[in-house]
Amino acid sequence: MSNSFSLFAPVLSIERSVGFLILKIGLLLSVSFSHAASLSSIGDVSVPVKDESNEERWRASYQGLSEVLLRLTGDEKVLQSDQAKNLMKNNSRYLLRFGYESMKGHRIEPYYKDDYSNEAVVQNINAAKLKVLGLNFDYHLLVKDMQANGLPVWDVNRPELMFWWIGEEGGVRNILADGESTQARDALLHYSRFYGLPTKFPLMDMRDRNNVQTSDLWGLYVEQIAKANKRYGNLTWVSGKHYFSGGKWQAEWTLVMMGKAKTYRTSSDSLNRLQKTVIKHISGKMADEYAVLALEQNQQLILQVNKVNDLKSLTNLQNYLKGLFVIEQLSLSSIKGDQVRFKLELKESSEKLRKLLKLDSKLVELQFVKSMDKVPVEQEITKENEIDENLKESLPNTDSTDSNATQELKQYKQPEYPVLYYQWNENP
Repeated sequence: MSNSFSLFAPVLSIERSVGFLILKIGLLLSVSFSHAASLSSIGDVSVPVKDESNEERWRASYQGLSEVLLRLTGDEKVLQSDQAKNLMKNNSRYLLRFGYESMKGHRIEPYYKDDYSNEAVVQNINAAKLKVLGLNFDYHLLVKDMQANGLPVWDVNRPELMFWWIGEEGGVRNILADGESTQARDALLHYSRFYGLPTKFPLMDMRDRNNVQTSDLWGLYVEQIAKANKRYGNLTWVSGKHYFSGGKWQAEWTLVMMGKAKTYRTSSDSLNRLQKTVIKHISGKMADEYAVLALEQNQQLILQVNKVNDLKSLTNLQNYLKGLFVIEQLSLSSIKGDQVRFKLELKESSEKLRKLLKLDSKLVELQFVKSMDKVPVEQEITKENEIDENLKESLPNTDSTDSNATQELKQYKQPEYPVLYYQWNENP
């Protein structure tokens, strides 16, 4: 497999302090906005091929699975590990379906020479003679095997990335706006899809233009852009610019994530490759923050959630929690009124869980109680007469005449677990 990433220049970083304004805005937005997206198409990839032979399909499947692994880890270095290479060699285990299309007019046509420049298949072959193999991989099965092999996994519930980006081409500066197709914007969108990043651009209507000026974007004035970003509610956003200088395309951008900002620079001889480097670097930084690497021993804790008003809300809450890769096991331990408690086993630390829950506003941490207080598990066993009749089946049987249930109850009473306190916000 080729490694086209080595074509890019290294990214230089510059530390910058962020004013109190950004932190204040971030705290406000964490309550009132939804700012995460789920990637249901993370297992779908398109790879150029020269023919429909079995050999070409296996080569493309190997390449395609490497792209899915890259999306699921966010870190290209992982692809060089023996564990990842073994998964890629066994690519047929994860392949659900495939199909062929013409390269001409396909969405990857403007980018395939940059993306697969080391692949012999694209050398000296006209696009009209190439085909595109569309592949759909079972990423659920892949995630299980990644975790079994000790590879980090970045949850598909990811922060939606807002781009406040301005480009200078031919002496004219242009802000990349939603719905306006330009090479720079389309490349950012293409590589965001390539790396599995939900991405959007501002409308740049009258309201946006009143809040932020061209000079603010060109100067990367983070605090002023933060005011304009308040409209959209994205806690993860980028302020950046590109321009041509010294015979190369140059880019400078500031990534704002979890209330912290850091500025980077890079250059390339191609605008498409420049934008790919930007997205690749952002993906790596976000994965460092959110990807889950299983602990040698799972951490156990109690999650208390208020405002769970009926059986439908409970079911939706359980399904939401089960969709988080950081949670290994989930069991309902008590229900009292609109308050429920779950016993969780985590693959990573409780801090990683809290970061993931901040990505949307479905679960809002309660600040007026002290989270992570340790409580005896005896408090987690609710008497039968306190439980809603419709929910009894979800709880372990605590009938003292049942020896198995008695043993289970004893096991629950032995340790103490820390507690996290949240409120369910089903329709943020």
